Amino acid sequence: MIIKTLVLILLFLFLNACTSSRLNFNHKNITIVNNANKEQTFCTQLIYKDYVKLSNMKIEYSILELSNSGVVLVLEEIQPNSGYVFDNGLSNIVSIGFEKYSFRKIASQGNISSYVLKDKTDDTKILYLYIFNRNKKHLKLMYTRDKTFFDTTGNFLYKDAQKNNVTLNNHTNLTQHKDLKKYIQTNWSEKNLILDGLLKKSPAFPRIVQ
Repeated sequence: MIIKTLVLILLFLFLNACTSSRLNFNHKNITIVNNANKEQTFCTQLIYKDYVKLSNMKIEYSILELSNSGVVLVLEEIQPNSGYVFDNGLSNIVSIGFEKYSFRKIASQGNISSYVLKDKTDDTKILYLYIFNRNKKHLKLMYTRDKTFFDTTGNFLYKDAQKNNVTLNNHTNLTQHKDLKKYIQTNWSEKNLILDGLLKKSPAFPRIVQ
């Protein structure tokens, strides 16, 4: 029994090590790493930040503008409290968090999945979403209405592009908008946590008896 448990643990660690794609961001840049361990970096400027704490989950919001482009990105880092994990799959999380949108999964690369969302009342309003999922305990959401950015990052992730520092050239400057919170499209609530099936208790780790 002990040997079997150790084998399962080693297999789990090996599979996670083989999946290297990840999404990293701070107030100055966003870095996407694909499964070939190549990086794509976007320089950014922070234009809004907020933090929400629910009973069993915390959410950190950042709104960034890509340097010299006017492209606005919303970043959300979501972490359940100790003892909880996200329940079911990513599609369940998307349907709960973006309840006013219908959605379609586009692709997955390691720990990163991409979606296209359409407003249920106006299908001309489209949102492009990436989710970085780390063992159901730490989610990073990145979304925008800019298709060029979505296509650029998608080509890098799914077509194994070379390392590239990217600058997008647009003409619109959105940092002067007063109501920046309108860019946040999720509406996490206490109801989501248990009643909607967003979280569940963490499974107990197998106990090794000697």
